[in-house]
Amino acid sequence: MCWAWGGFTLTPPLCRYLEITPIPLTDPPEFKYQWGLRAAKETSKKDVLRFVAQIQKKDPTFWTSQYNEAEATP
Repeated sequence: MCWAWGGFTLTPPLCRYLEITPIPLTDPPEFKYQWGLRAAKETSKKDVLRFVAQIQKKDPTFWTSQYNEAEATP
């Protein structure tokens, strides 16, 4: 196990793609999840958003800010 988040456990394969930083002075502890270097090299935000949209049975545009960011990223 890498981290537990909202009842969802991030497994080691997924953790390789994220930079997880503790947010100081939070109780209970909170974490900031960011796109890691490995993720940027091996996949695109657009591909990940499409994958999540498929799982959630939603259109990728449902997540407006993430969609706009993915579209702006080469």
